[in-house]
Amino acid sequence: GAFAVTARDISDVMIAHFVNKRVHCKRRRSPAAMHILACSGAHNFREGEKEEVQRREQVKCVALPDMIGGKGQLANLLDSKGIISREIPCIAFERNKAPLSQILTQEEWEMVFISAPEAATIVLSAWCEAAKPDIPFACVGEKTRNILLDAGIATAYPPSFSHPPSSGKELISRLPGPQTSGRVLLPVSARARGDTEDRLRARGYSVERIDTYDTVAVAWTKEDSDAAAASTVVALASPSAIEEWVRRVGNDQRAVCFGGRSADACTRAGFASVSVSASPDIQGWADAIEDALNG
Repeated sequence: GAFAVTARDISDVMIAHFVNKRVHCKRRRSPAAMHILACSGAHNFREGEKEEVQRREQVKCVALPDMIGGKGQLANLLDSKGIISREIPCIAFERNKAPLSQILTQEEWEMVFISAPEAATIVLSAWCEAAKPDIPFACVGEKTRNILLDAGIATAYPPSFSHPPSSGKELISRLPGPQTSGRVLLPVSARARGDTEDRLRARGYSVERIDTYDTVAVAWTKEDSDAAAASTVVALASPSAIEEWVRRVGNDQRAVCFGGRSADACTRAGFASVSVSASPDIQGWADAIEDALNG
């Protein structure tokens, strides 16, 4: 099922089965424990618990093939809303062997343009290895910027937005144009299309694209495949995961996307229902999933 059962869950189940009188326990039973009680026919529910289990069983399952924000974060938020979900990763990242630390220091860069969290993580490692050269960074998306900010890198572009643009197209439209060397280093996935570099060149920049990582498919168990096929909503955040999901499952589910780039990719992939989180964070994504289920 969609639950991870812990020792505490088993303890709650044993209490419900083997204690004749109602147990007044201060802690709230977990969803997993209540699910086991419901399936086993136990009747020792606290007030309101049986109704909560029934409500959960009526909610369609949400598939989570993207681990944006870290494993478990989105699932935990959905669980707090009473929404059953299952993490079913479609893709994993493999780093390429590009000598990025040398490239960062071999010439004068006007900026390093980063459009994905994985690219930010790789560039950050190379930047530290290269003794932290003074290079302006431009970034797309809240998650990408936070990775840099946590390392003490204040992004030069965008300098004053409350939230960074959620798409490369939007950020590039706001860039001032070449001011110094005009050279832009663009670390991307090997599968990335050429849209970003084309738009940067159209603004007058000279672009050096570096394929820093690739995405590979993750094997599914039969349970993963069955859960994916049974889901009515799928939460997607990257074109690579979208491509792999459609190849394996199709596009009949309602897609809830993290950002405009993934929403555009879902539309191109033929999803009839595509929505996007109103805010660029995990909470906004969870809220959008809830809206899709209720819609």
